[in-house]
Amino acid sequence: MLHKKLISILGCVFLVMICGCADNRAESDSQVIEPEAYEDVKILDDNLYAVKDSSGQYGFVDGQGSPVGEGRFFYVMDAGEQMVRVLDFEHKVLFVDYEGNPIGKETFEAAYAFQEGLAAVKKENQWGFINKDGELVIDYQFEEVDQGFQEGVAAVKQNGAWYFIDRNGDPASDAIQMDDQEDFRISSEVVEVNGGLTKKTQSPIPEDAKENLEYLFNNLYADRSDMVGVGLYKLEDRLYYKWKCVNEAGELSDYKVLAYMMVSEDGERYAYTAYSQKPSTEDDEAGEYVPCYSGYWEVDRNTKEIVPVAKVLLQYLFNYLYPDQSDMVDLKLYETDDGLYYKWKFRLDNGETGDPVILQYKFSTSDGLYFQYGIYQEVWGTYYNHAGMKCRKHIRDCEVDQILVNKQNYDVTRHWIRNEDKEAEFYYVELYYPELYNMENEAYVKIMDLY
Repeated sequence: MLHKKLISILGCVFLVMICGCADNRAESDSQVIEPEAYEDVKILDDNLYAVKDSSGQYGFVDGQGSPVGEGRFFYVMDAGEQMVRVLDFEHKVLFVDYEGNPIGKETFEAAYAFQEGLAAVKKENQWGFINKDGELVIDYQFEEVDQGFQEGVAAVKQNGAWYFIDRNGDPASDAIQMDDQEDFRISSEVVEVNGGLTKKTQSPIPEDAKENLEYLFNNLYADRSDMVGVGLYKLEDRLYYKWKCVNEAGELSDYKVLAYMMVSEDGERYAYTAYSQKPSTEDDEAGEYVPCYSGYWEVDRNTKEIVPVAKVLLQYLFNYLYPDQSDMVDLKLYETDDGLYYKWKFRLDNGETGDPVILQYKFSTSDGLYFQYGIYQEVWGTYYNHAGMKCRKHIRDCEVDQILVNKQNYDVTRHWIRNEDKEAEFYYVELYYPELYNMENEAYVKIMDLY
């Protein structure tokens, strides 16, 4: 349904564009592009569109729907400075001109759009820059780049330090050190974001931590057909995989990360965490990305046994909180790159079911001792569409509680505990305003203050 709505909207956009141009062209019988004839349409320029046909392939057409060039692609990202960024059928990035002809002979693991005549491109985990002829003008040497050139300089990272370079690749100043917080996009340093912690190792990473990370990655992601730009990064104090995924619509996901965290006190187990780097929706101090954690594993360095700690504790907590599950319907455990959680509905006294309830893994503390889980309820509303049909829409999430579970002894500590002096008159009042009928648990506060 959403796909059809998007096509309808695009149809309106094209109709407005066509009508707006009607006074400037002579009447003709030429057929105007019809968005409903394609599975997807992207506006690249005034008279150039990328369209996805029934075969699932993208090509270019003009405003009358006539093919432009013979190029066929897995996905078309965007256009900038007369260059189009596309994915080929091996999920590699390349640039093509407005007729679909490749610029140069190289494909890349990742690339940013052209800015000021140059584009940042990535090969073998290193970034460099090419010109509009596809020639490499600044060699592959950087660990990361900040998109591209602006006002003659580009921000790059090399040997752990950010600085600016000019169009020749030379330092534009005395290696100006940039704020480390800006590197949160690819880092697994100690950064607190909405209570989430990812540990920066203070001691050198053990030699076989990389081997065990590779072993874990291969076990968790045996099928990597939808992954793009998979890279293994090993720096002095950081070790992690980073990649993106392509969905069935050819859309790229947020960055996914599987990172080394720490070694156990006895030195026998390595801990790893996985998260997605979501664009921030708030003006927080962590930068433009926040982590959404989806797992925590420990790998025995000798036996290679993998223990999914976050999942094991989630299953324990669910049964601890809800020993009687007879009134639950649609109960399911979800394990995705974007989250680890239970989801279900409660059967109400009138025979209907309530809105979905979620018990989700949130994060682990920096020492891997406590794991936080959140309970929240999805709030759905009713509305009527243009055809007068009654529909329901997910409006927001209402947090009910946060809970800590001790990995060693399985102690459960809730953020909110019942205030026995008050009784709730209405269920939804208590749900939306828990502080009216509950009070903050001092034990929970003390644990969190330690971190």
